[in-house]
Amino acid sequence: SWSGTVWFDDPDGDNHVATVDFGDGTQTNLGQVTTGFQVSHVYALHGVYTVTVTVTDEYGASATGSFKVTVNNVIPTVTINGIAPISEGTAFSGSGSFTDPGADTWSATVDYGDGGGAHPLTLNGKAFALGHTYVDNGYYTVKVTVTDSASGTGTATAFATVNNVAPTATLNSQSIVDEGSNIVVSLTSPFDP
Repeated sequence: SWSGTVWFDDPDGDNHVATVDFGDGTQTNLGQVTTGFQVSHVYALHGVYTVTVTVTDEYGASATGSFKVTVNNVIPTVTINGIAPISEGTAFSGSGSFTDPGADTWSATVDYGDGGGAHPLTLNGKAFALGHTYVDNGYYTVKVTVTDSASGTGTATAFATVNNVAPTATLNSQSIVDEGSNIVVSLTSPFDP
């Protein structure tokens, strides 16, 4: 929110009303004012705006003054909700969100930390869903980056714990053999997620 004080002088001591054009397409009529009055405004988007104040006395005489207001961009603040431990080969799902007071447009990427690099991330308003399958156990850093239309970038990281899963296999063998004979055993369907 921007605020400022406007001063004017009228030696006649007349009653005055003021209007303010904030330079972003919005105006306000302040009604009756004194020789020093406060104005404030919330700008939806960064930029340089010309604020124009017009003060009119009770006889219709008016004076106008203007000045510049510079509104800086605020970068997005990103949050990733906790990621529960998962087993290798199992898909996980997660979520997160971001805040940004500006009326920007945003894009996002996610890097799941397993060597695949950053991928586009779909935004649903100011929220997003995460989903990935890790093929091996380990600890992975998940990084989400949100960029606003002024190239302001916010990031957040979370850690994914991926637990090892023991391999499984099926042993096939003869069920009946003669004594002194060799037993033939074969391994089929070995699997490690």
